[in-house]
Amino acid sequence: SSILRDDPQPISQIEPMSPAALDHVVKKSLAKDPEDRWQSAADLGSELKWIAEGGSQTGAAAVAIPPLARRRVWPVWAAAALFALGLLGSLPFAIGYFRRVPAEGSAVKLSVLPPENTVFEMGSIALSPDGRRLAFVALGSDGRRRLWVRPLDSLDAQPLPGTEEASTPFWSPDGRFIGFFADQKLKKIDVSGGAPQSLCDARGGRGGTWNRDGTILFAPIPTDALYRIPAAGGKATPVTKLDPSRQENSHRWPSFLPDGRHFVYFARSRQRENRAIRVGSLDSSETRTLVNANSKAAFAPPGFLLYVREGEELVAAPFDPKRLEVTGDPTPVTRGVKPTDPVAAAGFTVSETGILAFGSGSSAAESRLAWLDRTGKQLATVGRPGIFIAVRLSPDQKRAALDLVDSEVGGRQIWVLDLARGVASRLSFGASQDVGPVWSPDGDRIGFSTDRDTPPVPSRMYQKPSSGTGGEVLLLESTTPKIPADWSSDGRFIVYESSAAGFGGPRDIWALPLTGERRPRPVLQTAFDEFQGTFSPDGRWIAYVSDETGKREVYVQGFPVSTGKWKISEDGGDQPLWRRDGKELFYLSLGGQLTAVALTPGSSTFEAGAARALFRLTRPQSGMFGTGRWYDAAADGQRFLVADPREGETSVPVNIFLGWAAQLGKK
Repeated sequence: SSILRDDPQPISQIEPMSPAALDHVVKKSLAKDPEDRWQSAADLGSELKWIAEGGSQTGAAAVAIPPLARRRVWPVWAAAALFALGLLGSLPFAIGYFRRVPAEGSAVKLSVLPPENTVFEMGSIALSPDGRRLAFVALGSDGRRRLWVRPLDSLDAQPLPGTEEASTPFWSPDGRFIGFFADQKLKKIDVSGGAPQSLCDARGGRGGTWNRDGTILFAPIPTDALYRIPAAGGKATPVTKLDPSRQENSHRWPSFLPDGRHFVYFARSRQRENRAIRVGSLDSSETRTLVNANSKAAFAPPGFLLYVREGEELVAAPFDPKRLEVTGDPTPVTRGVKPTDPVAAAGFTVSETGILAFGSGSSAAESRLAWLDRTGKQLATVGRPGIFIAVRLSPDQKRAALDLVDSEVGGRQIWVLDLARGVASRLSFGASQDVGPVWSPDGDRIGFSTDRDTPPVPSRMYQKPSSGTGGEVLLLESTTPKIPADWSSDGRFIVYESSAAGFGGPRDIWALPLTGERRPRPVLQTAFDEFQGTFSPDGRWIAYVSDETGKREVYVQGFPVSTGKWKISEDGGDQPLWRRDGKELFYLSLGGQLTAVALTPGSSTFEAGAARALFRLTRPQSGMFGTGRWYDAAADGQRFLVADPREGETSVPVNIFLGWAAQLGKK
């Protein structure tokens, strides 16, 4: 770890300002023989206090330090003290020591790096209630995200087995368990060991919190309210309700207040002025706004509400947890706390003891469109970075339809990118969720779904000229989720995902005929989750994803009449894509390997060869809304247009901020 200040300076430039006796403190802390080191933190604390008061171990005259200079020297003593106390194996004791320093003491930031060959997912960090451990999700070199725990008095972090593709961890009040989301479930795991336990379905978790009464409050999907469930498992029941008058379309990122009955959460709305941090209760359906902000929030002792306001600035507003009121204007804490969820989440966490941790890296969800060859080598980048949910090449390969998150307006829109010029034009507008673009075979039209008339889920399907000129034509009217997946090469069908039980329910695959009566018909309708249907170039087959085995796998079956079923993926997979000439079927393994399966075209039955891994792709941030395919292939299968986040994969640290509350208003 490194010691940082708001005006960081190399330690080598500050050392001459420190007392000569301080050198003895550090050398004694680093002594080779354990018997020669400090034997207790109390002894070290006493020695540092003596030095700060002007004492000298050698009996030499004390160095006179003017008051202003003394304030400038103090950070060096603080840094040395924290470093030495860390060597004694007790960072939490060090934190307690610094709470007792005089008010003029400076705040201290420690930088914690991720484990070797991993990258932090900044939206998935959580300090334990006592502030002694940091739980985090890190992306490994194998393309998998895992949950880790690092004691802050140790240099080593330990991965928790069975937590692949985990996201947004949160602690139990006693620090024994961690709740998290993975495999479309809310889960918990004992930190001391054992396998994770699934508690209930959560197909797109957006945060959780756990009180001392054994209740977990969580957001199971991105388009619903908050639910509660016993920490031991059971039935999830709603706690809040979306307010149509405010055009709310999501409640997320809940956090219990000290009494364990009230909580704060973020209420997302189509209308920017209605996005707010609100307070609710387990014992009442009444809620009210605390702050109009596009951010999650958390209570921090002794009495602050932390949240991020415009400009990536983390602020602390005085807050009375008994009266449930913000009692003063917010004060800046630190800058550069960037959002990690395109809507409202930011990478910060605070313990019950007041320790703050935050990430300052770029959004893990943001990617850059890039052309890659079959080895994964980048050939070129196209357009500007963005948060891409789906990437679809036009039939002539000259344009791409993009399903993009717009964090400014709080929705998703369809854009069309000119690949030669690198310029994108918006096809849909407003703060609605316009999702799932699919091209007509001639490239003249784009089909998509929207929630603009039936919030909070995209349920009406339209088509619009891909040039952007001309009006929209309604293809299908509905009140349940409908997301287009593909348009057949003969122009006769659009295949789409549907969930009769709402966004959180299992998905089925349906086909919408574009001629005749246009009456939708089921293609795959079972108790399992089936999605991402895509037509073969000749229209005789459909590839799709199902979790019927308990794991997402890629399958192929006949269309329009099912004439058998073939399992394509070997150990999990999704996002199937046919090569335009029908000679290969691509998919992504659950570890992110782009995989090619050779096909035998023209046969009366489906024939697939062995799977061949091409290269690894880094999946966008875990838990992102949508099931769109975020890559596409050139017609000959030799190049791939990919939403590639690899440029942002750097070892950005998590910052641990001590004494931040004492510094409010001093700058």
